[in-house]
Amino acid sequence: MRTLIIICLTFITTFAYAQELMTIGEVFSFEVGDKFHYRDHAGNNPPAADRLTITDKYYSTSGDTVFYERYSNSYYSYVVYEPEPHLEYHFSIKTDTVFYTNLDSLISYYDTRFQCDPYLYSCDTSIFHSATLCNVLINAYSTANSDFEPEVFSKQYGQGLGLVRDYHSMYGYTMIVVKDKRVFYYQKNGIDCGTPDNLAVSNSLIPGKDEMVSIFPNPAREYFNVKINTPDKSSDFRIFNIYGALIDAGKWTQEENRYNCAGFKPGIYIIEVKINERTANYKLVVE
Repeated sequence: MRTLIIICLTFITTFAYAQELMTIGEVFSFEVGDKFHYRDHAGNNPPAADRLTITDKYYSTSGDTVFYERYSNSYYSYVVYEPEPHLEYHFSIKTDTVFYTNLDSLISYYDTRFQCDPYLYSCDTSIFHSATLCNVLINAYSTANSDFEPEVFSKQYGQGLGLVRDYHSMYGYTMIVVKDKRVFYYQKNGIDCGTPDNLAVSNSLIPGKDEMVSIFPNPAREYFNVKINTPDKSSDFRIFNIYGALIDAGKWTQEENRYNCAGFKPGIYIIEVKINERTANYKLVVE
């Protein structure tokens, strides 16, 4: 009788767990026009982002496989120190096609790490709604191969968002984060979640290459001035740190504007200025 109870409890737990897991079709359910922006948070890397847009969708004859055509507009950057410190950006565009099959199978079928390996030190699965991704349903797992200097893998799948986080770390003398790629913005059915990365190609990252505005003193300490050199003195601005995180945004309306940067950490920042339909990016050093 006791054995039967244990078997029944195990069956009930397994069944409940399966009911909570999403199917492959639920996770990778995209529509034409959906947008996803990704960034790798591993290390202290300069700004970089992958920006994907779904441009077409179709199914196989049997209906068990879905194909998506995607347009990718991505960039990466690195610091160049001569003749003075500035960021060099490299942009690329491409199109590709991806597909997902066995759409009625659970996400654990797609990613077998959900099925815990008994030889692993730990394997934790979780189901929750993500506040940072606008309350979307998440299926996630994390695995470690030992309790001493483990190698850790973790992935999170969002309903209708696909893979929203891909994490990998390992220990040497210290913990090294090899990968931590995350979705930080998406648009589905015309609804936005997060802040999009709208950085465009610009050759004005070195002061003097674009006279739309002048920024001084540069390097700055407690403040800097922005002088608008165009007839229209109204401009929108956004300030990013070297890792691509948005620090502040607002509007300047005077010919000369003073900005208090006393709270900024020393380092390199990018100031994006938009006047009418023209946008330029400038480098600012804070000491």
